[in-house]
Amino acid sequence: MLGMTAAFIGGDFAALVSPFGSGSIPASVFCLTREGLSAGESSAVVAMHSVLTGASFLIMGVAAAVVLQAQAAAARTFVWSAVTIIAVALAFAVWLAARPHWAIGRIEGALARPGLATLLGHERASRVSEVVGREAHRFASDVETLTRERPWQLALSFLCVFASRGCLILCLPVVMYGLGSRGPALPMLATGVGAMALAVISPTPGGSGAVEGGTAVLLVAQAPIALAGATTLLWRGVTYYSELLLGWFVFTRYLATMPKAREESDAGRS
Repeated sequence: MLGMTAAFIGGDFAALVSPFGSGSIPASVFCLTREGLSAGESSAVVAMHSVLTGASFLIMGVAAAVVLQAQAAAARTFVWSAVTIIAVALAFAVWLAARPHWAIGRIEGALARPGLATLLGHERASRVSEVVGREAHRFASDVETLTRERPWQLALSFLCVFASRGCLILCLPVVMYGLGSRGPALPMLATGVGAMALAVISPTPGGSGAVEGGTAVLLVAQAPIALAGATTLLWRGVTYYSELLLGWFVFTRYLATMPKAREESDAGRS
């Protein structure tokens, strides 16, 4: 459990420093391989976690957009745009996860093309095809196990993801009330959801700048400017910059360690 938690924090560091969180998937796979999983197994875990995270944001985002209907048109447009982008990305991820063997066929077809052997040499190209094919089948097997054989574990994982994101969002009204606000909590929670969604679709690393600006704009309609600004900075400090520092520490530790042996991992799981 501690190893998986460290892998999550280390992998999330890349999402916080890359546009659109694009570094999260390869970094998370890398961190999980340092904990003894194979590349295919790690990819399956990360893929399903991404799907569950997207689903949680979609549910929260729709609820937030409805709550913010009474706010300015810009706020409504901003939240609905974020929800739409997340919905499109989630639909593609679900479609791909439901067809893992189709993805394997495309990968194997690409590896079988003569250009790869020309570029790498026949011997090296053969090794690459063997390793990638093996890991792709592990990926497909693990995805099918979770979605078809153990759906209750997938449901439990979704509840955990939903609760963890909910705790981050709940920090926003807690900070506002701590600074003296006495407004209703529901619009504050909706603002937190919108800000978290903006962090996912923002082209700036971790949504830096965009999230602070968007959060402050939404909070100004609920509290004085000074309170809205202070809340934004404190909330981002707790939910983003603290994780950024911790993730940097964990990720650099992974960079300095050798991957655990596959046999050691299998023995530990058995």
